[in-house]
Amino acid sequence: VLAGAIIGAIGFAVLWWFRVRHLLLGDSVVLIMELPKGTGFQSHPREPITMWLHQLAYNGVASLVDGMPAPEIAQLSTALESILCGVVFCYVIWKLSGELARKRVATRIGCALLILTQGFVLLFFGYAENYAYVTVAIGVYLLFALRLFRGACGIVPPTLALVAALGLHLSSLALLPSYVFLVLVGWFDIRRLRASARKLVILAVAVAAL
Repeated sequence: VLAGAIIGAIGFAVLWWFRVRHLLLGDSVVLIMELPKGTGFQSHPREPITMWLHQLAYNGVASLVDGMPAPEIAQLSTALESILCGVVFCYVIWKLSGELARKRVATRIGCALLILTQGFVLLFFGYAENYAYVTVAIGVYLLFALRLFRGACGIVPPTLALVAALGLHLSSLALLPSYVFLVLVGWFDIRRLRASARKLVILAVAVAAL
């Protein structure tokens, strides 16, 4: 726990120090304009949970600062969200790399560095966008999928991760074919047949809640 806290603190410091300080890409300008008005849900209907979290963060930061212009508050709150997601993502990728490399430490480090040096990690450097949360959710989904393959978990954890990803951004529908494959793996594994049939009910409940 202590090591994780230290690594998280260092990661936060690095991401904050090198954070994106402009609003030139993607939905940055739209977010900064609409969060102070609370109208983000109207312009981003496919990211309901993400916009809800954005609004919560904005309201929280706005309650702590005094005299700062609303657009600057919005940029600060989205930057904090992005960086906190980055800290969590680093942990998720370290665990995921462990699933890929098993006990080969050098390979695990290589896998983690390979993933963490891709262009999409810009999302975690204080970038005002809608994809940081869903990227973490996708990483969690992949982690539990790999664990399911080696029998370390059932269908429930990847199901919940997928439902969360769908609520964070509808583009996560692209994961559904892989999820069907996971269900089939569990369904035709006779050792987990009864458990899989029972736990699939959780999918219906989770989707209904979403």
